[in-house]
Amino acid sequence: MSSKKTWPLFVIIYHLILFSTSHADILDAREAYEKENYQSAFKQYLELAQLGNNQARYNVAVMYLKGQGVDQSFGKAYGWAQLVHYESGNNLINLVAEIENKLTDQELKETQTEVKAIKDQFNDDILLSQLAPIVFQSKDDKNNTKEFNLKIIDRPAPRYPMSEYRRGTQGWVQVGFDVYPDGSARNLYVIESVPEGVFDEVTFEAVERFKFKVDFAEGIEPYPVSARQTIQYELKVKDDNKLTRLYQEHLENLEKLAYQGHPDAQYYYALAASSKSIINKFIKLDDVAVNDWLLKAAQNGNREAQYQLGQNILSGKGCQVEKQKGIDWIVYAADKGHAKSARKAYQLLTKNQHLNHTEKPPEFWLKKAADGGDPESQLDYAHFLAFNKPETATVTIAKKYLASYLKERNKSVKYHQVMAQLYLLENKKKQAQKELQKANKLAKKLGWEI
Repeated sequence: MSSKKTWPLFVIIYHLILFSTSHADILDAREAYEKENYQSAFKQYLELAQLGNNQARYNVAVMYLKGQGVDQSFGKAYGWAQLVHYESGNNLINLVAEIENKLTDQELKETQTEVKAIKDQFNDDILLSQLAPIVFQSKDDKNNTKEFNLKIIDRPAPRYPMSEYRRGTQGWVQVGFDVYPDGSARNLYVIESVPEGVFDEVTFEAVERFKFKVDFAEGIEPYPVSARQTIQYELKVKDDNKLTRLYQEHLENLEKLAYQGHPDAQYYYALAASSKSIINKFIKLDDVAVNDWLLKAAQNGNREAQYQLGQNILSGKGCQVEKQKGIDWIVYAADKGHAKSARKAYQLLTKNQHLNHTEKPPEFWLKKAADGGDPESQLDYAHFLAFNKPETATVTIAKKYLASYLKERNKSVKYHQVMAQLYLLENKKKQAQKELQKANKLAKKLGWEI
């Protein structure tokens, strides 16, 4: 291998887009490499290579070969190089041939232990069995696998903010939430908002009043299930198709970027193109295709995609139900700092202690989510402290989490319940009673069972 040989890192060409998720992905790794921050780049590439990302596998092989950010190792370079798919059009040098030309037969023989260890742990068959959803083989598989059916029975229209009505602003918000067994929508969070932040508050107000019917399969104990909705805000104006065209342009841009390999675009395209909103009239993805894009984004390091893929595998959306695999994805994202995943890990591990995944107690993940800034987790962790750690110091800590929660959310049923318990711990019975009354009044207004 000539010293003049260049070792190009695969470049994803992409346009500026109006959204971003918080995570370390393939683009962050590439940026770190270009800035010669090799240790950070290697760490990020290795993480993605271990998820089966082809570009990351190549870059890990290159960095082992050159000793960039890691001790030089021809054996490990050779092992990772053999897992790379050198397909036409991806502009990747065949590292296997390059290394074989560089090393003697004896040197190649000496690499076999390292090569075998890498291939045995990270080859495609192994990773797909561990990470990829299992696609239905027949309709019978689908019917036998799905744990629940979800139907919406009441969907009050959101109010149009008067200020935006006067401006003629149009847009949409896609929200995720949990549907509780009583049919209520709780724990809302924004997936996508266009224009950003404009319609979020009124969307939350509306979706909190939605009513669903959840029919669980025989033998399944009812539990909160994940759902999402796209709420559109459209004005009747001369150009009635403006919002539809805007959404279609948005989808086409996402599709283009997704095929170029952009992690965020792959995630948002999967969700936007599968939206059942009436403004999405052209591009439609079924649940199997959605999972395929989510897997690509997850292998590219997108934490939201890892979370959503885990959710889909858990519930059998577009695939067979695999509890452990779904939890694996969610705990993986949680461990990397994704707050919603940490919160979900808490919920799942509280219910499924028998599942083999983590030695950490469930409340570890809830605190991690709360400290990561997730408002619902801040409320839930305050609830956990209030009802499980009745020490004076804990009351003070719980109130701090509640204060953080109120920076992002309005006072909710659970908020009043937690405050009532904290007042009881402080022996303030009158204040506690007032908070319980507020909780019951708000629950009755929303039609919730508490």
